[in-house]
Amino acid sequence: MDQLANFITVWENSDENSDRFPFVTLPSYQAVAAGILKQAHIETVSFCPIVKGDQKDDWLDYASRKTGWVVEGHLQQMGSLERLMANKSTSYVGKMQKVTPTGFQPDEDPRDVYLPGWTYAPPPASYALVNLNMALIAPALFDSFLVLQNETLFTQVMKHPGIPVAFSYEEHARYHSKMTDSNVENPHSFFAHPVYALPGNKSSGVVGVLTGASAWDASLLGLLPEGVEDIHVVIENTCNQSFT
Repeated sequence: MDQLANFITVWENSDENSDRFPFVTLPSYQAVAAGILKQAHIETVSFCPIVKGDQKDDWLDYASRKTGWVVEGHLQQMGSLERLMANKSTSYVGKMQKVTPTGFQPDEDPRDVYLPGWTYAPPPASYALVNLNMALIAPALFDSFLVLQNETLFTQVMKHPGIPVAFSYEEHARYHSKMTDSNVENPHSFFAHPVYALPGNKSSGVVGVLTGASAWDASLLGLLPEGVEDIHVVIENTCNQSFT
């Protein structure tokens, strides 16, 4: 994941780019992220810049001018816009978004910090995911991330936590069908990984987060050498507890 984070930061600091964090869109995001997804055995990954409350309006203006990556991403990854059109999503919403029991709704509440979902891989099947405030999707994860910053964090294990328009049920099933003894019901987690202002420089400050869904069975593929059938793990914590 560091590789993708560094690509974003290197682009932000390059002479070819005139914008500065949080106003950054990596042109080669789909190509770089596709390789990371395959290498790290993760299902989805999105870049969410840290947008302060007083930057919200400027961010929304920037995003309205830069959403071309959604169409470009579908053409690069899918070869067509069929997946995007299937959800009848043809234009950028223009607001911060949140998920409610009735679907996507504008996030109009004033906040100190936003984590808008920006570039996604695979590309989103709906513009509703653009500027989805990830801080509201898994509050405990992202609240902890904003405090710790230099740590890669995971949620507790759960069934697939992805939103269908980010990674459809059919796409998810196809992903697991390619692996032995894998299925969509196996444990998954959300993750949060820091993006620094300078490549790999923790003291330069965190300017964004890479987040997405990871299937634990996929992540553990190839962990054991050939001929080893199982492994026992003992986990201990600072409360004098241990689990095998």
